[in-house]
Amino acid sequence: LLLVLILPGLPSRAANSKPGSDASSRGSIASFRIEASANDLDKAKGWRFLLTAALRDIMEYSVAGFVALPREVSGELSTATSFELEAATIVERRLVMDAVARLPDGMIFRYRLRTGVKLLPGPAGTACVFWEDPEIRVAPGWPLPEFWAPIGGFAGRNFDGFLRLTRLDLSESSGLIVEGSLSKGSDRASTAIV
Repeated sequence: LLLVLILPGLPSRAANSKPGSDASSRGSIASFRIEASANDLDKAKGWRFLLTAALRDIMEYSVAGFVALPREVSGELSTATSFELEAATIVERRLVMDAVARLPDGMIFRYRLRTGVKLLPGPAGTACVFWEDPEIRVAPGWPLPEFWAPIGGFAGRNFDGFLRLTRLDLSESSGLIVEGSLSKGSDRASTAIV
């Protein structure tokens, strides 16, 4: 999400803090509010870059509940050489991503992943973006219906440094909303996978 503040051309609406506001009185140099529609998330290069990083985190740090996947890729998805985002949307307060996993033998596995997102407090006033209850859409074949299989993900990003996130929401009507501030007292921001 730090790139959201730096990369130009991300379709969104942002607001800066005004002197004397709560955010500026807590040692921040600017507060922001970013709104991105589901279409923005799907089409804008900056958002696609961030969502691809999230997709990679979810897939690489899930507990591999891949037993429900098709036999051809069962167990092999954990050896994927890359994960790529094809499309993204928001359905019922969850991010839904159509994705591709490239396997070592050159095989391509297309799948759909959905996940919630939650902002959790981290150590020393930091915030962690946690990917909540990720699931993969499984189609076992006729006569069984398709279903969502949990993959037991424990992926998240801890934001440290001058970026302070205070709100992160997803909804079909308003898209993605991110609020926070840039703080004084740190010359850099870092992220860590938690």
